[in-house]
Amino acid sequence: MRLEARPAAGRIPSSPDEGQATDGGNPPGSTNGTSLVNKETISVLPQTQASPLESSVQYPAVDSESAWQELSWDLGAESISFLDSVFTHDYNFDNMPNTPQIYASEEAAGALQNPYEILELDPSTLKAAIDAYFDLASLAIPILDRNAFQADYSSHRASPALVYAVACRGCPFISTLQKWPVQQQLASEFRRAWLEARSAAGDKQSIRLDDLEALALMVDFAYEPAEDVNTSLHSQLGSLFLTHDCLVLMTLQYQILCHASLPEGLSAPLHGAEERKRLLFWYVYGKDAFRALDQKSPSRIRDGHTEIVEQLPEHEERTYLDAILALAIIARKIYHEFLGVAAGHVNVSHQDVVKLYGQLAEWRRTLPPYLHSDTERDTSLPADRGIGKLSQVRQLQQAVLLFLEHNCYMQIERCASECGINKPISLEAVMLNHLIEYQTLKMANEIIEAATWLQSQNIYQNTPQGTVKYPLIDLSPDILRDICAGTAYWLSDRGKKLVNFNKASVSNHLQDRASHGDHSLTQGTESFAAGAALLKDVVATAGSHKDTSRLVEKLDEQLSSFKEIIKNANRG
Repeated sequence: MRLEARPAAGRIPSSPDEGQATDGGNPPGSTNGTSLVNKETISVLPQTQASPLESSVQYPAVDSESAWQELSWDLGAESISFLDSVFTHDYNFDNMPNTPQIYASEEAAGALQNPYEILELDPSTLKAAIDAYFDLASLAIPILDRNAFQADYSSHRASPALVYAVACRGCPFISTLQKWPVQQQLASEFRRAWLEARSAAGDKQSIRLDDLEALALMVDFAYEPAEDVNTSLHSQLGSLFLTHDCLVLMTLQYQILCHASLPEGLSAPLHGAEERKRLLFWYVYGKDAFRALDQKSPSRIRDGHTEIVEQLPEHEERTYLDAILALAIIARKIYHEFLGVAAGHVNVSHQDVVKLYGQLAEWRRTLPPYLHSDTERDTSLPADRGIGKLSQVRQLQQAVLLFLEHNCYMQIERCASECGINKPISLEAVMLNHLIEYQTLKMANEIIEAATWLQSQNIYQNTPQGTVKYPLIDLSPDILRDICAGTAYWLSDRGKKLVNFNKASVSNHLQDRASHGDHSLTQGTESFAAGAALLKDVVATAGSHKDTSRLVEKLDEQLSSFKEIIKNANRG
């Protein structure tokens, strides 16, 4: 069974009452991704807007639905089987005795009063935010099927929490001047609706599929401080329930209900429910794997599944979603090797790390050509250099895969540094130190090259105000932007250590200083500073997101400190 991409059913109407329900189409939509940079570097400040373009110039902007018709959001059979083995249990399916059995017709459900109206929010703003989510924010990491959401939204089946969550995550890409207050308003409405739904469920160990999708979208959202008593209460409850742990535990342990309860005891099935569940499983597994490794926190997903990486997939071409899942499994292997229960207090061995590098190399080897980034493509193979949004999204996917792969290499280096290596004074340990150093620097150099390419890549969006371009990095802040930031931070930190190492070396060999000059103290470190500066500039292009400017400030501070150390070292 696969997640089949089918033609999308047109743009979201400005209110559900304006559109007719469509049959449950089954192509996915998208994620808020994994956080892959030190949390201390992230804060919140305003940011710049995307660039409007001259109306007289023709750009390769294509209506989003035409791109969605061609995008493949498939999961291979092995991937689906693996995810089912992790998440599917008897209580996951919609077969509770108390499940309503009286189903409403499409017309009856759609005729109900609009449940998504928000006081003081123009319906056109809600529409624009929903469209922006699917047109742009959802393209890197999918969580939600666009067609199925539109069908549920039009027929009033979608939970209010999901509608507000989708709109909230689309807000960075709307043209409304007050988009940040609007985003906070939508986030508060999501939180209220979600908590009310949980309160209504009582002690039942069940949750609606679309409420779970809404939670997946809104985990880690930065709410502003509460101003009134009700909001303060919701904030306190949200800090307990709107968490990553809650998302994982509910996905693992709760029965996932695939129907919407309507007034008068009626019920209506959610569109595309089975495919949506698979996509949700994929997202939760991947997010949890990268998050656990990044934060060195234990995973709620039980051990015993990571051995399947060797079986994913061998006899069929790997899709974009398959490739991310396979990387997530490797990330879990890295975690268990260095940090898991199996590791205990025993430091990692040379063979363990070599095996991890071998799995990463095999992962890259089995990528289909269309998923290789332009910076690493085999020049003997034909390049996919089409025009329009499909080609732009392909480039986005290539970049996401490269950066997630890079993150795995960086995490191996970090874990080895923090957790230690078995028999640290042995020949094997020295070999391993050099191997890790080489592999990490090699991947850091690839990211610098990719970032240079990324700076020139944009995606074009038709809007009522004209064609607007967004830097590709804007579409994946949690992966592209944050990994760029983390790598810039790492380069500055590593460069500082290199200067200090050179100082110690020169103090022990004064004749070197006489023969090579003071410049030998900082030899090579300028390239680290240049790489960090380039990555910082790339981070700054993600201007649609509120926290980007503060992130750039943090990188500026780190880079300035590094450059000052170089300057002082050169002065002797």
